[in-house]
Amino acid sequence: MTIAGTLYNAASGGTGVGGATVVFTDARGTEVRMVTANNGNFWSTSAVSFPGAARVSRCPDDVTMGSSVTTGDCNSCHTSGMRIHLP
Repeated sequence: MTIAGTLYNAASGGTGVGGATVVFTDARGTEVRMVTANNGNFWSTSAVSFPGAARVSRCPDDVTMGSSVTTGDCNSCHTSGMRIHLP
């Protein structure tokens, strides 16, 4: 995997959010779209260049990450209290 993580329903964790779209745009402008599984997990094996930008959405919510993505292991930075989440 080149990008992987879990989308939750709260910053502290909670329940995984399925059926959401995670969009990663790499340093070259290449866009990788991933749909979260029922447990909130997402991943890609597409070649990407870091740093990049990330956005998650599931109608009606759409959230853009405020800082650059520097590694494909989202869970390495997003630990308890700072989970990737919607809304």
